[in-house]
Amino acid sequence: MIPVYCKEILEEYLSVLQRKKFGFDPRTVTVFLHAFQHCGVFWEMGQTDISLPDMKDLPFYAVTLTHGENKTYLVTGNLKHFPVRPFIVSPASFLEIIQC
Repeated sequence: MIPVYCKEILEEYLSVLQRKKFGFDPRTVTVFLHAFQHCGVFWEMGQTDISLPDMKDLPFYAVTLTHGENKTYLVTGNLKHFPVRPFIVSPASFLEIIQC
Protein backbone atom coordinates (compact mmCIF):
# COMPACT_ATOMS: atom_id res chain seq x y z
CA MET A 1 0.00 0.00 0.00
CA ILE A 2 1.17 3.49 -0.88
CA PRO A 3 0.04 6.55 1.07
CA VAL A 4 -1.60 9.35 -0.91
CA TYR A 5 -1.39 12.85 0.49
CA CYS A 6 -1.73 16.54 -0.24
CA LYS A 7 -0.24 19.63 1.38
CA GLU A 8 -3.20 19.95 3.77
CA ILE A 9 -2.83 16.35 4.96
CA LEU A 10 0.85 16.85 5.73
CA GLU A 11 0.01 20.04 7.64
CA GLU A 12 -2.64 18.22 9.67
CA TYR A 13 -0.29 15.31 10.48
CA LEU A 14 2.39 17.77 11.57
CA SER A 15 -0.05 19.65 13.78
CA VAL A 16 -1.45 16.50 15.41
CA LEU A 17 1.88 14.72 15.88
CA GLN A 18 3.35 17.78 17.60
CA ARG A 19 0.69 17.77 20.33
CA LYS A 20 2.21 17.44 23.77
CA LYS A 21 -0.24 14.67 24.72
CA PHE A 22 1.49 12.28 22.28
CA GLY A 23 4.99 13.09 23.49
CA PHE A 24 6.72 12.48 20.16
CA ASP A 25 10.23 13.81 19.78
CA PRO A 26 10.16 16.56 17.10
CA ARG A 27 12.95 14.78 15.21
CA THR A 28 10.86 11.60 15.08
CA VAL A 29 7.94 13.56 13.64
CA THR A 30 10.22 15.11 11.01
CA VAL A 31 11.68 11.73 10.03
CA PHE A 32 8.21 10.19 9.83
CA LEU A 33 6.83 12.96 7.63
CA HIS A 34 9.86 12.81 5.31
CA ALA A 35 9.46 9.02 5.00
CA PHE A 36 5.73 9.45 4.40
CA GLN A 37 6.44 11.87 1.56
CA HIS A 38 9.24 9.72 0.14
CA CYS A 39 7.09 6.57 0.06
CA GLY A 40 3.82 8.25 -0.81
CA VAL A 41 2.21 9.91 -3.79
CA PHE A 42 1.44 13.62 -3.78
CA TRP A 43 -2.07 14.28 -5.05
CA GLU A 44 -3.92 17.55 -5.36
CA MET A 45 -6.99 17.85 -3.19
CA GLY A 46 -10.02 17.91 -5.46
CA GLN A 47 -13.18 19.89 -4.97
CA THR A 48 -16.09 18.45 -3.05
CA ASP A 49 -19.24 20.05 -1.72
CA ILE A 50 -19.58 17.69 1.24
CA SER A 51 -19.81 19.07 4.75
CA LEU A 52 -18.14 17.00 7.48
CA PRO A 53 -18.47 17.33 11.28
CA ASP A 54 -14.76 18.19 11.44
CA MET A 55 -13.81 20.09 8.30
CA LYS A 56 -10.12 19.32 8.98
CA ASP A 57 -11.04 15.84 7.70
CA LEU A 58 -12.05 17.21 4.30
CA PRO A 59 -8.60 16.91 2.66
CA PHE A 60 -8.50 13.18 3.48
CA TYR A 61 -11.91 12.65 1.91
CA ALA A 62 -11.24 14.86 -1.11
CA VAL A 63 -7.87 13.24 -1.90
CA THR A 64 -9.44 9.78 -1.68
CA LEU A 65 -12.18 10.79 -4.10
CA THR A 66 -9.89 12.44 -6.63
CA HIS A 67 -7.22 9.73 -6.49
CA GLY A 68 -9.85 7.08 -7.09
CA GLU A 69 -12.22 5.60 -4.56
CA ASN A 70 -11.88 2.20 -6.23
CA LYS A 71 -8.14 2.05 -5.52
CA THR A 72 -7.68 4.24 -2.44
CA TYR A 73 -8.82 3.78 1.15
CA LEU A 74 -9.45 6.45 3.72
CA VAL A 75 -8.40 4.82 6.99
CA THR A 76 -9.83 6.50 10.08
CA GLY A 77 -10.64 5.86 13.69
CA ASN A 78 -13.53 8.32 13.33
CA LEU A 79 -15.91 6.55 10.96
CA LYS A 80 -18.81 8.60 12.34
CA HIS A 81 -17.18 11.76 10.91
CA PHE A 82 -17.56 10.51 7.33
CA PRO A 83 -20.41 9.30 5.10
CA VAL A 84 -20.78 5.55 4.84
CA ARG A 85 -18.78 4.59 1.77
CA PRO A 86 -16.98 1.30 1.03
CA PHE A 87 -13.60 3.04 0.71
CA ILE A 88 -13.81 4.56 4.21
CA VAL A 89 -12.60 1.93 6.66
CA SER A 90 -11.40 1.54 10.23
CA PRO A 91 -7.76 0.62 10.91
CA ALA A 92 -8.85 -2.92 11.87
CA SER A 93 -10.79 -3.33 8.62
CA PHE A 94 -7.86 -2.00 6.62
CA LEU A 95 -5.54 -4.57 8.21
CA GLU A 96 -7.99 -7.31 7.17
CA ILE A 97 -8.10 -5.95 3.62
CA ILE A 98 -4.33 -5.88 3.16
CA GLN A 99 -3.85 -9.33 4.68
CA CYS A 100 -5.93 -10.98 1.95
